[in-house]
Amino acid sequence: MHIALDGSDLASTKFDGTTVYVRELLPRLARILRDAGHRVTVFSHSPIAPEVFGDSAEINITRGRRFWTQTVLSRALFRVKPDLLFLPIQTVPLYRPANLKVVATIHDLDFLVYPAMYEWKNRFLLRWFSRVVARNATKLIAVSEYSRGEIMKFYKRSMDDIAVVYHGFDRKNFRPPVSMEEKTMVVSNIQKKYAIPGNVVLFVGAMQPRKNINRLIEAFELYKANGDGANLVLVSGNGWRENEIMKRIKSSFALKNIHVLKNVPYRDLTGLYWNASVFVLVSMSEGFGLPILEAMACGTPVLTSNSTALAEIAHDASIMIDPKDGNAISNGLEKILTDSQTKKQLIEAGFDRVITFSWDKCAEETAKVIEGVVGKV
Repeated sequence: MHIALDGSDLASTKFDGTTVYVRELLPRLARILRDAGHRVTVFSHSPIAPEVFGDSAEINITRGRRFWTQTVLSRALFRVKPDLLFLPIQTVPLYRPANLKVVATIHDLDFLVYPAMYEWKNRFLLRWFSRVVARNATKLIAVSEYSRGEIMKFYKRSMDDIAVVYHGFDRKNFRPPVSMEEKTMVVSNIQKKYAIPGNVVLFVGAMQPRKNINRLIEAFELYKANGDGANLVLVSGNGWRENEIMKRIKSSFALKNIHVLKNVPYRDLTGLYWNASVFVLVSMSEGFGLPILEAMACGTPVLTSNSTALAEIAHDASIMIDPKDGNAISNGLEKILTDSQTKKQLIEAGFDRVITFSWDKCAEETAKVIEGVVGKV
Protein backbone atom coordinates (compact mmCIF):
# COMPACT_ATOMS: atom_id res chain seq x y z
CA MET A 1 0.00 0.00 0.00
CA HIS A 2 1.04 3.60 -0.58
CA ILE A 3 0.94 5.58 2.66
CA ALA A 4 1.39 9.35 2.84
CA LEU A 5 2.58 11.17 5.96
CA ASP A 6 2.03 14.86 6.65
CA GLY A 7 5.51 16.09 7.60
CA SER A 8 4.75 19.81 7.50
CA ASP A 9 5.30 20.27 11.23
CA LEU A 10 8.89 19.04 10.86
CA ALA A 11 9.72 22.52 9.60
CA SER A 12 8.07 24.26 12.54
CA THR A 13 10.17 26.53 14.74
CA LYS A 14 7.76 26.00 17.62
CA PHE A 15 8.82 23.95 20.60
CA ASP A 16 5.87 22.20 22.17
CA GLY A 17 4.49 18.74 22.76
CA THR A 18 2.95 18.47 19.29
CA THR A 19 6.15 19.31 17.42
CA VAL A 20 8.16 16.92 19.61
CA TYR A 21 5.57 14.23 18.81
CA VAL A 22 5.91 14.79 15.05
CA ARG A 23 9.72 14.85 15.08
CA GLU A 24 10.03 11.72 17.18
CA LEU A 25 7.21 9.70 15.61
CA LEU A 26 7.38 10.21 11.85
CA PRO A 27 10.90 8.89 11.14
CA ARG A 28 10.24 5.80 13.27
CA LEU A 29 6.81 5.28 11.71
CA ALA A 30 8.18 5.56 8.17
CA ARG A 31 10.80 2.88 8.86
CA ILE A 32 8.25 0.48 10.35
CA LEU A 33 5.86 0.94 7.42
CA ARG A 34 8.68 0.59 4.88
CA ASP A 35 9.89 -2.60 6.54
CA ALA A 36 6.33 -3.95 6.38
CA GLY A 37 6.39 -3.55 2.61
CA HIS A 38 4.54 -0.27 2.22
CA ARG A 39 5.56 2.62 0.00
CA VAL A 40 5.86 5.76 2.14
CA THR A 41 5.72 9.38 0.93
CA VAL A 42 6.28 12.32 3.28
CA PHE A 43 4.71 15.61 2.21
CA SER A 44 6.13 18.91 3.44
CA HIS A 45 6.14 22.56 2.41
CA SER A 46 9.82 22.93 3.35
CA PRO A 47 12.96 20.84 2.75
CA ILE A 48 13.67 17.97 5.15
CA ALA A 49 17.25 16.94 5.95
CA PRO A 50 18.01 13.66 4.09
CA GLU A 51 19.14 11.89 7.26
CA VAL A 52 15.73 12.33 8.94
CA PHE A 53 14.09 9.59 6.86
CA GLY A 54 17.03 8.09 4.95
CA ASP A 55 15.72 5.53 2.46
CA SER A 56 12.54 4.77 4.39
CA ALA A 57 10.42 7.37 2.60
CA GLU A 58 10.10 9.47 -0.53
CA ILE A 59 10.11 13.20 0.25
CA ASN A 60 7.60 15.32 -1.68
CA ILE A 61 8.16 19.05 -1.21
CA THR A 62 5.04 21.00 -2.14
CA ARG A 63 5.77 24.67 -1.57
CA GLY A 64 3.26 26.99 -0.01
CA ARG A 65 2.39 28.17 3.48
CA ARG A 66 -1.07 29.69 3.83
CA PHE A 67 -3.65 26.98 4.57
CA TRP A 68 -1.15 24.49 3.14
CA THR A 69 -3.13 21.42 4.18
CA GLN A 70 -6.35 22.65 2.57
CA THR A 71 -4.77 23.88 -0.67
CA VAL A 72 -1.31 22.62 -1.62
CA LEU A 73 -1.49 19.21 0.11
CA SER A 74 -5.02 18.71 -1.18
CA ARG A 75 -3.91 19.12 -4.80
CA ALA A 76 -0.86 16.92 -4.25
CA LEU A 77 -3.01 14.06 -3.00
CA PHE A 78 -5.00 14.02 -6.24
CA ARG A 79 -1.74 13.96 -8.19
CA VAL A 80 0.12 11.30 -6.17
CA LYS A 81 -2.93 9.19 -5.22
CA PRO A 82 -1.80 7.43 -1.99
CA ASP A 83 -4.06 4.83 -0.38
CA LEU A 84 -3.95 6.41 3.06
CA LEU A 85 -2.94 9.74 4.60
CA PHE A 86 -1.66 9.97 8.17
CA LEU A 87 -1.89 13.40 9.80
CA PRO A 88 -0.04 13.75 13.14
CA ILE A 89 -1.76 17.07 13.83
CA GLN A 90 -5.50 17.60 14.08
CA THR A 91 -6.36 18.75 10.59
CA VAL A 92 -7.35 17.08 7.33
CA PRO A 93 -7.81 18.33 3.73
CA LEU A 94 -11.52 18.93 3.25
CA TYR A 95 -11.13 18.32 -0.49
CA ARG A 96 -9.34 15.01 -1.15
CA PRO A 97 -9.70 11.86 -3.27
CA ALA A 98 -12.93 10.02 -2.44
CA ASN A 99 -11.23 6.67 -1.87
CA LEU A 100 -8.44 8.09 0.33
CA LYS A 101 -8.43 6.65 3.84
CA VAL A 102 -7.38 9.04 6.63
CA VAL A 103 -5.85 8.41 10.06
CA ALA A 104 -5.35 11.54 12.15
CA THR A 105 -4.17 12.36 15.66
CA ILE A 106 -6.20 14.64 17.91
CA HIS A 107 -4.01 15.87 20.76
CA ASP A 108 -6.57 17.71 22.87
CA LEU A 109 -9.85 19.60 22.77
CA ASP A 110 -8.97 22.03 25.54
CA PHE A 111 -10.24 24.94 23.43
CA LEU A 112 -13.73 23.44 23.79
CA VAL A 113 -13.37 22.68 27.50
CA TYR A 114 -11.91 26.10 28.41
CA PRO A 115 -12.75 28.39 25.46
CA ALA A 116 -12.22 31.59 27.45
CA MET A 117 -8.55 30.71 27.86
CA TYR A 118 -7.92 30.97 24.09
CA GLU A 119 -7.68 33.94 21.77
CA TRP A 120 -10.80 34.14 19.60
CA LYS A 121 -8.88 33.66 16.34
CA ASN A 122 -7.03 30.56 17.59
CA ARG A 123 -10.23 29.21 19.06
CA PHE A 124 -12.09 29.64 15.75
CA LEU A 125 -9.39 27.90 13.72
CA LEU A 126 -8.98 25.08 16.22
CA ARG A 127 -12.72 24.48 16.35
CA TRP A 128 -13.01 24.41 12.55
CA PHE A 129 -9.98 22.21 11.86
CA SER A 130 -10.75 19.79 14.68
CA ARG A 131 -14.40 19.44 13.70
CA VAL A 132 -13.41 18.64 10.11
CA VAL A 133 -10.85 16.01 11.11
CA ALA A 134 -13.04 14.46 13.82
CA ARG A 135 -15.92 14.01 11.40
CA ASN A 136 -13.97 13.00 8.29
CA ALA A 137 -11.07 10.79 9.41
CA THR A 138 -11.48 7.07 8.85
CA LYS A 139 -9.78 6.42 12.19
CA LEU A 140 -8.67 8.79 14.92
CA ILE A 141 -5.76 8.49 17.32
CA ALA A 142 -6.07 10.06 20.76
CA VAL A 143 -2.95 10.55 22.89
CA SER A 144 -4.73 9.60 26.13
CA GLU A 145 -7.91 7.96 27.38
CA TYR A 146 -8.96 11.39 28.58
CA SER A 147 -8.64 12.82 25.04
CA ARG A 148 -10.58 9.86 23.61
CA GLY A 149 -13.40 10.60 26.01
CA GLU A 150 -13.46 14.25 24.98
CA ILE A 151 -13.59 13.31 21.27
CA MET A 152 -16.50 10.97 21.93
CA LYS A 153 -18.26 13.66 23.97
CA PHE A 154 -17.88 16.59 21.58
CA TYR A 155 -17.88 14.84 18.19
CA LYS A 156 -19.97 11.72 18.85
CA ARG A 157 -17.42 9.29 17.42
CA SER A 158 -17.64 5.77 18.83
CA MET A 159 -14.94 4.27 21.01
CA ASP A 160 -14.05 1.85 18.20
CA ASP A 161 -13.32 4.81 15.91
CA ILE A 162 -10.59 6.09 18.23
CA ALA A 163 -7.36 4.34 19.18
CA VAL A 164 -5.35 5.52 22.19
CA VAL A 165 -1.60 5.72 21.54
CA TYR A 166 0.55 7.30 24.25
CA HIS A 167 3.55 9.53 23.59
CA GLY A 168 7.06 8.43 24.41
CA PHE A 169 9.99 10.52 25.57
CA ASP A 170 13.60 11.01 24.51
CA ARG A 171 15.42 8.35 26.54
CA LYS A 172 18.87 9.53 25.44
CA ASN A 173 18.43 13.08 26.69
CA PHE A 174 16.07 12.62 29.61
CA ARG A 175 17.78 10.33 32.11
CA PRO A 176 19.31 10.46 35.56
CA PRO A 177 22.97 11.53 35.80
CA VAL A 178 25.44 8.67 35.63
CA SER A 179 27.38 10.11 38.57
CA MET A 180 27.37 12.96 41.06
CA GLU A 181 30.30 14.43 39.16
CA GLU A 182 28.25 14.61 35.96
CA LYS A 183 25.28 16.16 37.74
CA THR A 184 27.44 18.73 39.54
CA MET A 185 29.16 19.77 36.33
CA VAL A 186 25.97 20.00 34.24
CA VAL A 187 23.96 21.79 36.92
CA SER A 188 26.79 24.26 37.55
CA ASN A 189 26.93 25.10 33.84
CA ILE A 190 23.14 25.51 33.65
CA GLN A 191 23.09 27.82 36.68
CA LYS A 192 25.83 29.98 35.20
CA LYS A 193 24.34 30.05 31.70
CA TYR A 194 20.87 31.13 32.84
CA ALA A 195 21.82 32.97 36.03
CA ILE A 196 19.54 30.79 38.13
CA PRO A 197 20.07 29.33 41.62
CA GLY A 198 19.37 25.85 42.99
CA ASN A 199 16.44 24.70 45.16
CA VAL A 200 14.15 25.21 42.18
CA VAL A 201 10.44 24.69 41.59
CA LEU A 202 10.44 24.09 37.82
CA PHE A 203 7.72 24.60 35.22
CA VAL A 204 8.17 23.73 31.53
CA GLY A 205 5.43 24.66 29.08
CA ALA A 206 3.77 27.33 26.99
CA MET A 207 3.05 30.70 28.54
CA GLN A 208 -0.75 30.62 28.33
CA PRO A 209 -3.74 30.73 30.71
CA ARG A 210 -4.57 27.02 30.43
CA LYS A 211 -1.24 26.17 32.04
CA ASN A 212 -2.48 27.79 35.26
CA ILE A 213 0.76 29.71 35.77
CA ASN A 214 -0.83 32.55 37.73
CA ARG A 215 -2.17 30.10 40.29
CA LEU A 216 1.23 28.41 40.44
CA ILE A 217 2.74 31.80 41.26
CA GLU A 218 0.08 32.31 43.94
CA ALA A 219 0.93 28.91 45.46
CA PHE A 220 4.64 29.70 45.31
CA GLU A 221 3.97 32.95 47.18
CA LEU A 222 2.00 31.08 49.85
CA TYR A 223 4.94 28.73 50.31
CA LYS A 224 7.48 31.57 50.30
CA ALA A 225 5.50 33.40 52.98
CA ASN A 226 6.97 30.88 55.44
CA GLY A 227 10.43 32.20 54.66
CA ASP A 228 11.66 29.28 52.56
CA GLY A 229 14.51 29.93 50.14
CA ALA A 230 12.99 28.17 47.12
CA ASN A 231 13.02 29.67 43.62
CA LEU A 232 10.52 29.37 40.79
CA VAL A 233 11.87 28.84 37.26
CA LEU A 234 9.42 29.08 34.36
CA VAL A 235 10.78 27.63 31.11
CA SER A 236 8.53 28.71 28.28
CA GLY A 237 8.32 29.18 24.55
CA ASN A 238 5.34 30.15 22.45
CA GLY A 239 2.09 31.15 24.09
CA TRP A 240 -0.66 33.74 24.27
CA ARG A 241 -1.90 36.26 26.82
CA GLU A 242 1.68 36.23 27.99
CA ASN A 243 1.48 39.86 29.07
CA GLU A 244 -1.11 38.99 31.71
CA ILE A 245 1.20 36.38 33.20
CA MET A 246 4.26 38.63 33.07
CA LYS A 247 2.28 41.39 34.79
CA ARG A 248 1.37 38.95 37.57
CA ILE A 249 5.02 37.98 37.98
CA LYS A 250 6.16 41.59 38.21
CA SER A 251 3.59 42.31 40.93
CA SER A 252 4.75 39.39 43.09
CA PHE A 253 6.52 40.05 46.39
CA ALA A 254 8.68 37.05 45.45
CA LEU A 255 9.74 38.61 42.14
CA LYS A 256 13.46 38.23 42.88
CA ASN A 257 12.91 34.48 43.27
CA ILE A 258 11.01 34.03 40.00
CA HIS A 259 13.03 33.42 36.83
CA VAL A 260 11.54 33.27 33.32
CA LEU A 261 13.61 31.48 30.66
CA LYS A 262 12.41 31.84 27.08
CA ASN A 263 13.22 29.67 24.05
CA VAL A 264 15.61 27.35 25.90
CA PRO A 265 17.47 24.91 23.60
CA TYR A 266 16.15 21.35 23.84
CA ARG A 267 19.57 20.05 24.90
CA ASP A 268 19.51 22.24 28.05
CA LEU A 269 16.27 20.83 29.42
CA THR A 270 17.96 17.84 31.06
CA GLY A 271 20.22 20.09 33.12
CA LEU A 272 17.22 22.19 34.15
CA TYR A 273 15.38 19.07 35.35
CA TRP A 274 18.50 17.94 37.26
CA ASN A 275 18.71 21.38 38.87
CA ALA A 276 15.09 21.22 40.06
CA SER A 277 13.93 20.04 43.47
CA VAL A 278 10.41 19.54 42.12
CA PHE A 279 8.71 19.75 38.74
CA VAL A 280 5.22 21.28 38.69
CA LEU A 281 2.60 21.03 35.95
CA VAL A 282 -0.79 22.01 37.35
CA SER A 283 -2.58 22.84 34.10
CA MET A 284 -6.34 23.13 34.03
CA SER A 285 -6.37 20.66 31.15
CA GLU A 286 -3.86 18.66 29.11
CA GLY A 287 -4.24 16.11 26.35
CA PHE A 288 -1.08 14.34 27.52
CA GLY A 289 1.60 16.20 29.51
CA LEU A 290 4.96 15.23 28.00
CA PRO A 291 7.15 17.21 30.47
CA ILE A 292 5.92 14.92 33.26
CA LEU A 293 7.69 11.96 31.63
CA GLU A 294 10.82 14.03 30.99
CA ALA A 295 10.98 15.14 34.63
CA MET A 296 10.41 11.63 35.99
CA ALA A 297 13.04 10.18 33.65
CA CYS A 298 15.54 12.73 34.98
CA GLY A 299 14.81 11.81 38.59
CA THR A 300 12.79 14.92 39.44
CA PRO A 301 9.72 14.46 41.69
CA VAL A 302 6.45 15.63 40.14
CA LEU A 303 3.52 17.68 41.43
CA THR A 304 0.59 17.76 39.01
CA SER A 305 -3.16 18.09 38.58
CA ASN A 306 -5.55 15.38 39.71
CA SER A 307 -7.63 15.69 36.54
CA THR A 308 -7.60 15.35 32.74
CA ALA A 309 -4.72 13.45 31.13
CA LEU A 310 -2.22 14.61 33.75
CA ALA A 311 -3.64 12.25 36.38
CA GLU A 312 -3.68 9.46 33.79
CA ILE A 313 -0.05 9.91 32.76
CA ALA A 314 1.48 10.72 36.17
CA HIS A 315 -0.69 8.20 37.97
CA ASP A 316 0.60 7.23 41.44
CA ALA A 317 4.16 8.35 40.68
CA SER A 318 3.34 11.94 41.64
CA ILE A 319 1.54 14.09 44.16
CA MET A 320 -1.73 15.14 42.55
CA ILE A 321 -3.77 18.13 43.64
CA ASP A 322 -6.80 20.19 42.59
CA PRO A 323 -5.37 22.73 40.10
CA LYS A 324 -8.02 25.26 41.11
CA ASP A 325 -6.79 25.29 44.73
CA GLY A 326 -3.73 27.46 45.35
CA ASN A 327 -3.44 26.20 48.92
CA ALA A 328 -3.36 22.59 47.72
CA ILE A 329 -0.59 23.41 45.26
CA SER A 330 1.36 25.17 48.01
CA ASN A 331 0.91 22.23 50.37
CA GLY A 332 2.10 19.88 47.64
CA LEU A 333 5.23 21.94 47.16
CA GLU A 334 5.89 21.90 50.90
CA LYS A 335 5.42 18.13 51.08
CA ILE A 336 8.01 17.46 48.38
CA LEU A 337 10.49 20.19 49.31
CA THR A 338 10.59 19.41 53.03
CA ASP A 339 9.94 15.66 53.27
CA SER A 340 12.99 13.76 52.02
CA GLN A 341 11.24 10.38 52.27
CA THR A 342 8.34 11.55 50.09
CA LYS A 343 10.78 12.97 47.58
CA LYS A 344 12.74 9.70 47.43
CA GLN A 345 9.56 7.66 46.96
CA LEU A 346 8.37 9.91 44.15
CA ILE A 347 11.69 9.70 42.34
CA GLU A 348 11.70 5.90 42.49
CA ALA A 349 8.05 5.70 41.43
CA GLY A 350 8.79 8.06 38.55
CA PHE A 351 11.55 5.81 37.21
CA ASP A 352 9.15 2.86 37.33
CA ARG A 353 6.39 4.83 35.64
CA VAL A 354 8.33 5.99 32.58
CA ILE A 355 9.40 2.45 31.66
CA THR A 356 6.04 1.93 29.96
CA PHE A 357 6.46 4.91 27.59
CA SER A 358 8.69 5.08 24.50
CA TRP A 359 8.63 6.61 21.03
CA ASP A 360 9.40 3.22 19.52
CA LYS A 361 6.27 1.82 21.17
CA CYS A 362 4.29 4.87 20.02
CA ALA A 363 5.43 4.31 16.42
CA GLU A 364 4.68 0.58 16.52
CA GLU A 365 1.17 1.13 17.85
CA THR A 366 0.54 3.93 15.33
CA ALA A 367 1.65 1.62 12.52
CA LYS A 368 -0.80 -1.03 13.75
CA VAL A 369 -3.63 1.50 13.60
CA ILE A 370 -2.68 2.47 10.05
CA GLU A 371 -2.35 -1.13 8.89
CA GLY A 372 -5.67 -1.92 10.48
CA VAL A 373 -7.23 0.67 8.17
CA VAL A 374 -5.41 -0.11 4.88
CA GLY A 375 -4.85 -3.83 5.44
CA LYS A 376 -1.47 -5.53 5.28
CA VAL A 377 0.34 -6.20 2.01
